[in-house]
Amino acid sequence: MSKLVVLNLGKGNLKQGFSSVTASLWEDGNPIAMQFTGSLPAAPELWPLYKRWQLLYQLLYEALYPGSDWRNYADDLEDIDIEIDEEDVTNVSSIDFSNLCDDLHKQINSWLKSEPFRHIDQKLRTKLNPDDEIRLILATEDNQVRRLPWHLWDFFEDYQKAVACSSILEVEQVKLLHKNPGRRIRILAVLGNSQGIDVQQDRRILEQLPGAEIVF
Repeated sequence: MSKLVVLNLGKGNLKQGFSSVTASLWEDGNPIAMQFTGSLPAAPELWPLYKRWQLLYQLLYEALYPGSDWRNYADDLEDIDIEIDEEDVTNVSSIDFSNLCDDLHKQINSWLKSEPFRHIDQKLRTKLNPDDEIRLILATEDNQVRRLPWHLWDFFEDYQKAVACSSILEVEQVKLLHKNPGRRIRILAVLGNSQGIDVQQDRRILEQLPGAEIVF
């Protein structure tokens, strides 16, 4: 069964918190008369932690693939107080990266398990089944919150068919179109850097998809 969850964070940001969070539930394209409210506390440490994860990922990638250039990402790191030493590239440890991944996972879930938000989490779980196909739309004006790895939320471990995406604050349910059995689905496929990756195998798999027109 297809369900849609719209998680509206309202006004706010990670430094100030989100004082009014609303979750509304839709089923098979139709609204359900259910709406849960709560809030999220400030979590200013999340964004620097995420940016450090991003930086360490780029450094580790440079160590594994010397042909790449992590300096292309320097402009995106201006808001984080981190000095980059070129010798650090060779000192990046996969263990350090793994520990940082664990830390990011714990911090995100600690934030989402806060008491003001727990009511929303618990109510959603009483209305959703583990086998449901769920689209979770995150409605917010805060760009930093949009970029956080929301898939690390423990909610997605319990609901394996759930996916997350972001949206502007004003969200309206779009009327679903009836499926046309004779209509072919057009898929745009972008195959990037092929270094160490068999992109031709990916191409062959896509070309074998039934009822689809692939544009590379």
